[in-house]
Amino acid sequence: FPSHDTGGLDVVQWKAIDVSDEQQNVQGFHGIKLSPTFARGRRITLEGVIVADDHALFRAGFIQTLESNNSVRVIAEAASGNQVIDSVKNTDAEIISLDLSMPEKSGIDLIKIIKEIAPRLNILVVSMHDEMSLIKLAIKNGAAGFLTKNASPEDVHTAIHTINKGGKYLPHDIAEKIS
Repeated sequence: FPSHDTGGLDVVQWKAIDVSDEQQNVQGFHGIKLSPTFARGRRITLEGVIVADDHALFRAGFIQTLESNNSVRVIAEAASGNQVIDSVKNTDAEIISLDLSMPEKSGIDLIKIIKEIAPRLNILVVSMHDEMSLIKLAIKNGAAGFLTKNASPEDVHTAIHTINKGGKYLPHDIAEKIS
């Protein structure tokens, strides 16, 4: 694609690449595989996310929210504890959004398992449960962040980017209750 003056804004340009390289590609329109190029001398990276929730409608909406930010791509979905474990083992995700109420294994047990098999994977708990004891237990066992399911899209994006950079994320109301 031709380059053009962006008025000082960072932009992502895309180029077509080898379609056989599934691990490093982003699904583009109409099945064309696209890959981010460099913008202003630095690579724009996409954050690969696994979305784990047993409710299909919630997963679909959450995925839409995540992918509305062009730096996030959902690389796997999981509807049960066993699917979570398979997804963690078989993808190169940087982040997993994890519901605490999952079939087959509890969210807390899954956090422990994920930390054993993929210690560098960042875990963002997204749950309808907002009991302080559960939140503290999730953080204690390795979750990097926590959101309730009534969080705004802005909070979701902030949480994803914060934990992907190595930070921790709790909404203000929860952080105040924990401290």
